[in-house]
Order: sequence, then structure tokens, then C-alpha cells
Amino acid sequence: MQTRTITGLLLTLFVIGSCKSPLKTSQDNSSSKRLELKIQAGGNVGGIIENTDIVNEPGAEVDAFSGATKTGFNLGARIAVPIKNNAVETGIDIMNSPQTFTYTDPEHGFHGERDLGLTQLMLPLTWNFGLINHPQHGRQLELKVGPVIQYNMLDVSDSGDRLPEYDLNRFSSGFSLGMAATPFVFKNGSRLGFYVEGYKGSQIYEDFYNQSGFKETGSSFAKFGITYQFKGSGFK
Repeated sequence: MQTRTITGLLLTLFVIGSCKSPLKTSQDNSSSKRLELKIQAGGNVGGIIENTDIVNEPGAEVDAFSGATKTGFNLGARIAVPIKNNAVETGIDIMNSPQTFTYTDPEHGFHGERDLGLTQLMLPLTWNFGLINHPQHGRQLELKVGPVIQYNMLDVSDSGDRLPEYDLNRFSSGFSLGMAATPFVFKNGSRLGFYVEGYKGSQIYEDFYNQSGFKETGSSFAKFGITYQFKGSGFK
């Protein structure tokens, strides 16, 4: 639901910016063929997908384990090479995802809370499809699809009588799908816009309730924010 709301807002802002932007647009006809350097920042929700199907653990009560996800932040630097009305994009992102796991399981002797601070360095590689293209400014609305490789770091704070041991997978990977709009074009050719992205990937965290054999475990996120594209560097 949250991703649909963000997508709707992004499209609305795109239409407003395209129809009546207060900024003077550039008339550089070669801008759509320039190397694109971008930075982006925003919020995100997600991280570790926890298994809450306690039937996998005989003897455990229904509320023996629960998880709560909080809003985190993400920063990124991207580079894209335009190919006709599309582009190939890569770069590096850093994302922080705070989560809290609560254990209430007298049957197995687990009781307490585990606060997790998941920090990920991510290497995306996407193919960007130009959905709306401007003759001078190139892609203004694009669909972004491709794989992501992640390096995972976990900060753990436990409180309570006894909590299960856990394992961390340092590397994970998955598939991302997103949209980006850059309707605001400045006089010097730089651009301002918005992005939203979803991801589903492999398992990061494993404990008594989140084992690799359970189909519910894995990782995912939805992120959104603002992107700024610098004035392009020409190339042949």
C-alpha cells in the first residue's frame, strides 16, 4: 500500500513539473546522450523478512515470536550510460534498516527483545526503460529493473532473560524493480527528481524461528526519496 501511494505521488509531481516547472529548461540537444551522474537520498522500510508462521516450530505458542520494522534511510551515488531512449545504470548505495524482534516462548525458554540495526552496502545494475522521453532532456520517467548484490553488517542489542543464537549471511542478492522521474531541469542542465524502488532477495538472518528451510525467510525493502542528476559529461 505504501509503495502504491509513493508511486502515485511521484507520478503527480512528474506531471506538475513537466507541465509548469518554475525552472528554465536547458536547450542542449545532446543532453540525452551524456553520461549521467546522480546522487540520491531518502527513506526505506524493510530489511530482514522474519518467519512468523510458528507452526514450523512444534510446541511454540502463536505469539512466541514477532517482528517490527521501523523506517530507515538510504544514500546512493549512481552512474548511467544512455542507450537510445533507455540506459544502463550502476553505482553504490548504503541503506540502514532498524528492526525489533520480540521473543515470548516459555516452551523453548526464549524471552526478550532483540534490536537489529542492519546496514547494507549495495551494488545495483539496472536497465532503465524510458517511459516518457523529452526530445532535448532524454528520459523524464523511467522503469528500472535489475539485480542487486548486498554486503550486510548487523548491529545487535539484546535485552531479556534468554534469546536464541543467530547467524548472519554477509552477502545476499536479489531483484529490484523501481521507477524514477526527473521533471525539473535547471539552466545548467542538472536535474531534480524522485524515485521509488522495491526489492526481494535471499536470506540474511537466521535463528531458531528464521531458518533457511522456511519459505517465509528472506530479505526485502521498499525505498523512496529525491534524486539529483549533475550536468552530463559528453561522450561518444
